[in-house]
Amino acid sequence: METKYKKDLKELNISQIVTIIRGNDNTSSNIVKHLSEIEQSVANIQHNSKTINASLISNFLSNDVEKWAEEFRVSHHMRCLDMYEEMLAVIDRAIELKRGFQLRDTQLLTVLALLVNDNSTLAQVSTGEGKSFIVVAIAIIKVLFGEKVDIITSSSVLAQRDAVANNDIYGLFGLSVSHNCSEQIEERKEAYSSNQIVYGDLGNFQRDYLLDRFYGKRILGDRSFENVIVDEVDSMLLDKGNNILYLSHDIAGMDKLESVYLYIWQMVNTPTDLSEDELTQAIDSNKLEKLLSPDFTQYKDRLSFFIWSRIDRETNVQVPNFLKEFVERHLDSWISSALTALYMVPGQYYVVDVYRSGTSADRIANVIILDRDTGTDQLKHGCQLSTQSLKAVFISNVTYLKKYKLLYGLTGTLGSQRERHLLEEIHQ
Repeated sequence: METKYKKDLKELNISQIVTIIRGNDNTSSNIVKHLSEIEQSVANIQHNSKTINASLISNFLSNDVEKWAEEFRVSHHMRCLDMYEEMLAVIDRAIELKRGFQLRDTQLLTVLALLVNDNSTLAQVSTGEGKSFIVVAIAIIKVLFGEKVDIITSSSVLAQRDAVANNDIYGLFGLSVSHNCSEQIEERKEAYSSNQIVYGDLGNFQRDYLLDRFYGKRILGDRSFENVIVDEVDSMLLDKGNNILYLSHDIAGMDKLESVYLYIWQMVNTPTDLSEDELTQAIDSNKLEKLLSPDFTQYKDRLSFFIWSRIDRETNVQVPNFLKEFVERHLDSWISSALTALYMVPGQYYVVDVYRSGTSADRIANVIILDRDTGTDQLKHGCQLSTQSLKAVFISNVTYLKKYKLLYGLTGTLGSQRERHLLEEIHQ
């Protein structure tokens, strides 16, 4: 068994990779058309045969890379495979100078294949093939042509890591990079306005887009939707394609609803099926005397009067006219939430603790929901009520990503044939 399934640790060469790509029915016809040229370009880079002004790129030092990048930015260059080959050779040398290794055939071919295709392109690159450096190479080439690039990772932790870790490589080409993972709006504004390349997870990009377009925060500045490089693109478009990011906001006057919440919670906590006659019998003075300890029997008449006054009083919850329709629409869901909160177990579905995000000096205990979507537990534990907020601004993963002119997606697997067709339909 071990012999039969022994791993082949020998890396495929460029010719073998090209053969596999040609035999894949999902490969873009435009990429197939350029495969022979791409194969030759990869061979040229790997054989260190590329020269600029009679100087081998493979012999470039850091100052040579910086000089080349500076001259490239002030010159006009045609976008063609030969130009991409030269640029990628310089990038390959820069990575070797900073990391001590060169790009592999798979990485070189992927970069060139994505760039020669004029449409949004998704690439299946096996885990361990070095997608991070593919992303770096594509970003550098795009920015050198005067465009800006957004790079979407699977988490904010990876976004911060890659932005910092690859800063030295981008720096050789005079490019600036940052991330949008800060909680401070001003820091994110600076990231978008001062850097050609911005890393972040999808939720952070969606959040800033909604804040910019619908709340007038001007976070994005003049940044447009030119290029986006997405890692694990299948997860974001298929597994989480229908995921929606909501931004909630406070509405003036919602604090007037606290009396409604309190009344609902009181009714949920004091249910009774007794009729008025049965209630009268339940608070008979003689029965009260039996229930009370000897020290309090002298107060039975006062207690009886107090209970009767509570029963006879008219219950009247005041709701402002402009909120009446809102209350009528949400009353059933509020009652349902109150009933859910009544039976939720502390420590299992929620905890009561001081909010520790570091963004507020407020040390008032609050309810932190662990699972279910209800805030009625604040009443349950006597915590300060948070103001009712509305979710009126939202955007799905697919809708956001389709805003970009070009999308370059990388993933370890593009799924089944049906899933691949769906991805193709989304980005046609």
